[in-house]
Order: sequence, then structure tokens, then C-alpha cells
Amino acid sequence: MEINNIKLIILSCLVFISIEVSSNKIEKIEHALKIPDIQNDKFEDKRSNSMNLLDIEILYNDIFTLKNKKSFEVKSFNDQAGQNTKTLILQEDEFVNIKGADKKERLFNGSIIIKFIENPNLNDFAINNDISFVGDLSELNRGVFKINNLYEFKDKIKILQQNNNIVSIELNELVLDQIPY
Repeated sequence: MEINNIKLIILSCLVFISIEVSSNKIEKIEHALKIPDIQNDKFEDKRSNSMNLLDIEILYNDIFTLKNKKSFEVKSFNDQAGQNTKTLILQEDEFVNIKGADKKERLFNGSIIIKFIENPNLNDFAINNDISFVGDLSELNRGVFKINNLYEFKDKIKILQQNNNIVSIELNELVLDQIPY
């Protein structure tokens, strides 16, 4: 009888050990399946982010000028030029109102933050894409650029979206409900 009990205990231990080993293998397999594909994530991020940028509505009727880094002065912008020659070039302290798909109003000065897979020469990148180089964040694989003519915003985003070295494009924006004016 004692031998049968010992065999039963040993058999039970082996079953529990094998179950534990099997569950560890399953966890490892599941974990391996959850490893993200970085290239695909970058592509999806770039596509969804850029598509959202194409949905942005730029409201050209008012220009907000930052005064004393605390408040804004609002002046009307009346574009007298024809459809083919529209130009809106904002100065460093000037912003326009924009609305995204979420309908939140934000202020935008034409600057975008571009994240790269590999850092290009940022000055050359700006010249080649007819945008202005504003700031170097190369330690984060990013650069800050300004779209010179806001009437060309969507066209520039579409062109940049086709660049395989760009991971994402973000607006350098200010949320209105956080700003006094």
C-alpha cells in the first residue's frame, strides 16, 4: 500500500510539473505573438496621423498675435487675392484657428513636428520639401519645420506622407481653452 501511495504522489508531482512547464511554454508563445512589428506600427501611425492632418480645417478669417507670452490680439484677415494666388505666411508670433475631427479649436502657427526613422540633414530636408527648418530635435529623431504658405498645408502634408523615412507628422499647436486672450 505504501508503495502505491508513493507512486501516486510521484505521479501527481510529475503531472503538476508537466502542466506548469506546458503553461510556461504557452505563455512564452503568446508573448512572442504579441511582439509588435515596428515597421508596420510606424506605417500605420504615419498613415492615421497624416490622414487626421488632412481632415483639419484651417480658419483663415482671424490671425491671433501673441502679446507678452500671456495673451493674444485678434485681427481679421481679409484675403483679397484670387483663388490661384492665395498666400498666408505667418510670422513667428502669429497663429490661425484650426479645427480637427474632434471639433476642438486650436491655434496653429504653421509649424509641424516630423519624426524620422533615420535623421536626415534637416536643412537639406527643408529645402528639398520647400518648408522652413525651425528646430532640431534630432536626439529624438524629430525636426520642427514650418509650412511657409498655409494655403499649401494639405498639399505639403500629402507630399510628406509619401516619404518612407517619415514615421509621423504632428502639428505644433496650442489648445484654445488653455490660453488666455
